[in-house]
Amino acid sequence: EFTDGSNEAGGVYQVLEVPYEGDEISLIIVL
Repeated sequence: EFTDGSNEAGGVYQVLEVPYEGDEISLIIVL
């Protein structure tokens, strides 16, 4: 999902992206 912009915060996004798979909730948690 965020492989292109996940390079900088790959650790944060990757952990949240795996369980949600790019769900809207994952973006809310990051923000």
